[in-house]
Amino acid sequence: VDKRADIWAFGSALYELLTGKRPFEGETVTETLAGILKGEPDWEVLPENTPWNIRTLLRRCLQKDPHERLQHIGDARIEMKQALSEPSLDTELALPKAAPSYRQQVLPWALLSGVMTVAAVIIAALHFGQSPEGLHTIRFLISPPEKISFRSYDLPVVSADGQQIVFSGLDESGNAYLWVRKMDALTAQKLSGTEGAALPFWSPDSRFIGFFADRKLKKIDASGGPSLTLAEAPFGLGGTWSRDGTIVFAPTAAGPLHRVSAAGGEATPVTTLDQSRQEISHQWPYFLPDGRHFLYLARSQQQEQSGIYIGSLDSKESKFLLRADSNVAYAPPGYLLFGREQTLMAQPFDVKNLQVTAEPFPIVEQVGRYTSASVMTFSVSENGVLVYHSGGTANSRLVWLDRAGKQLGLVGEPGPYGQIVLSPDEKRVAVGRAGDTWLLELSSGIFSRFTFSGAGDPIWSPDGRQIAFGSNRKGVTDLFQKTMGGGGEEVLFESEDNKWIEDWSPDGRFIVYILTGGRAVYALPLLEDQKPKLLLETPFDKDEFHLSPDGQWVAYNSNESGRWEVYVASFPEFTEKRQVSKAGGCQALWRADGKELFYLGLDGKMAAVEVKSGSTLETGIPKVLFQTGVRVDPIRDQYCVTGDGQRFLVKEPVEETAQPIHVVLNWF
Repeated sequence: VDKRADIWAFGSALYELLTGKRPFEGETVTETLAGILKGEPDWEVLPENTPWNIRTLLRRCLQKDPHERLQHIGDARIEMKQALSEPSLDTELALPKAAPSYRQQVLPWALLSGVMTVAAVIIAALHFGQSPEGLHTIRFLISPPEKISFRSYDLPVVSADGQQIVFSGLDESGNAYLWVRKMDALTAQKLSGTEGAALPFWSPDSRFIGFFADRKLKKIDASGGPSLTLAEAPFGLGGTWSRDGTIVFAPTAAGPLHRVSAAGGEATPVTTLDQSRQEISHQWPYFLPDGRHFLYLARSQQQEQSGIYIGSLDSKESKFLLRADSNVAYAPPGYLLFGREQTLMAQPFDVKNLQVTAEPFPIVEQVGRYTSASVMTFSVSENGVLVYHSGGTANSRLVWLDRAGKQLGLVGEPGPYGQIVLSPDEKRVAVGRAGDTWLLELSSGIFSRFTFSGAGDPIWSPDGRQIAFGSNRKGVTDLFQKTMGGGGEEVLFESEDNKWIEDWSPDGRFIVYILTGGRAVYALPLLEDQKPKLLLETPFDKDEFHLSPDGQWVAYNSNESGRWEVYVASFPEFTEKRQVSKAGGCQALWRADGKELFYLGLDGKMAAVEVKSGSTLETGIPKVLFQTGVRVDPIRDQYCVTGDGQRFLVKEPVEETAQPIHVVLNWF
């Protein structure tokens, strides 16, 4: 059955019920069809006080263009329920002045009752062919495309009509793209023109997708085509799209939400940080059904003070709803969905009065979560479709391999590990774990926590006495250090930009760091005035900078050729640059004597390159040593190597394939 035709029939019945006339007049079928082709119904004959929401619903049901019409009966059900709950329906539906007094007094209530009855009958008959009471919760899995891996912030996002899912993921070349999977299809389709994409969100008509890439907010047609840049977004953290074509989004990790037209234009702030609450950022907006109010997460310097608030396009005033540190969504018929640790919670919510009405309760456990960005990997449609990634607590293991790829042993227990870095004395490994830095004793396999306030991407000082790291505890990622054996954390450098720490110079005099995307590379002096010095700025993404043992050369990966490759250049001038990898590569590390360079191919193969250094640098042909089980992430160290180049500690996934997407129909 063509459900769009059913929606047309529903709109025609509703129009006739309200006006006493058919929307398209004609004595014969031929005349009626001619009337349909000629133009729209006569909207002037509707009762004068017909609420705007009923008028809007009628127009959306009777659009001649099927693509502009409501696409699913579930949409009609949701809009009818919202329309019937609007305060404007408390006003009588006045008929034309010439109508008899009896009809003026009685017919409005009959019409309202009739609208509700017709809506209930049609929707119940068309929604899965059964009554609402007969619906059942249905669960199934959708496998990702072959050779696609998910990062911790690759959210699956379901369209408003519940018919499509969009998600980002890394292909085998290490590049991120958007993929769209229709519910009635067997495979997902990659959207060209979405390189580097992350954090997608749908337009309310399910035709377009907003996303963040290349430090911009962009949009693209869900069926393909060129992408369009809408606004600057150096570090986007969520967006939402209203029915009137307004997008509210978080352009940075520190600051208020902004608004911009879905057609593009100037973005302007739509919220204001509350200094009395020590707010540092507003993130993860989500429009409520009225299209004027939106939910969002307000993060505070005091994490326990972070919470979900309601904002408005018409005012910068906000209303507190509940304590949480997660993205949030509204789900009809009246729930807020948000995360607590790895549990997805639902809390009853009165969307008319904008207030919670009961205590929250858990609906799904072990949902994926990207702690540093306060996001849980779930989304929900307007008609009861819930999608999410699972997030187990053990998804990586650390394994020693020799130069031939032979396993020498496992270290520690499996866990959700981030970057791993070997200490200069090769007795410990600094590991990103559970949003902080932990130390792993290689002799015993015992972990001990090193930081307690959020820390990522650790690096060792050349003498092994300090660890430097980044932390976004104040909303942007700043640079800190801590001494081994005790003492507090010391601020190295703070600024308004997000900074990622890369390497510590062999002489201990400075730290190399990059800004978002690696397009700007800086050196931060540690023994002088601590004023950063810009070393390199290009329009291409770069990452994983590692200095040679003599400090004269730097190895890094860049996507300037269209895919990630390893390059070596003189330091700090970045002259005499040359490509080292072949057919893609990243995460280059030096042997302790500087005579060999290792890197991971994008297919997970470990490669080695001979190096001869002096006043110039000579590099040999890459040689594949062995195949690892690593799902390669070009912007994070996933292995380390001993100084003699004979042993490799590799972070391998416990699962053999990327986690599937969980789908729940009629979740409520």
